[in-house]
Amino acid sequence: MVMVNADFVKGIKRLAANTKFAEICSIKPQSSQRQKDVEYVSRLLVHAYYDYDNESDVEEFLDARIIDALKEVDFKEFEERFEFTVSILYELFGAKALFPNAGTVASQGERFSLRSLETVFVGILRNAGSIEKLQDPGAFIKEKVLTFWKQPEVESMSASGLRGTQRLQRTIPFGAMWFKPSGN
Repeated sequence: MVMVNADFVKGIKRLAANTKFAEICSIKPQSSQRQKDVEYVSRLLVHAYYDYDNESDVEEFLDARIIDALKEVDFKEFEERFEFTVSILYELFGAKALFPNAGTVASQGERFSLRSLETVFVGILRNAGSIEKLQDPGAFIKEKVLTFWKQPEVESMSASGLRGTQRLQRTIPFGAMWFKPSGN
């Protein structure tokens, strides 16, 4: 990655160091040492700009598309969308933003999962420009996040025995549509 675009990789690491992002993704210091935070930002970058091809293994897809993203994506645009998403999620729901039943007492026993990163975070990230233009982006996101967890499709996104390839076929498209403001 560094050989493709060293400045972009530095930017990814800077975004990964965002303390609100770490809290939202439940990244503990030992996970940060293993660069789980950088992995999550890299996943977000890929999923924000590329649809899963339904052919590759998840890791193969991520590895190939991250190289494409480092060559093709405008980092400044990604950074703005990322920071908007982190800020509004944290402002509305705090550290439990990506937990089922976000921001409610019921979320206390729940935990963070890739399902929530791929649906809620990526859904907002992909639609950030349209959401920001709304009269009240916070009210829109709050309503969408709270009702998201009640959708029948959501449970099937983390069913027992579900492979990562199957999960991605469900999470990314659903989140992108769910968080798309009407008429945009």
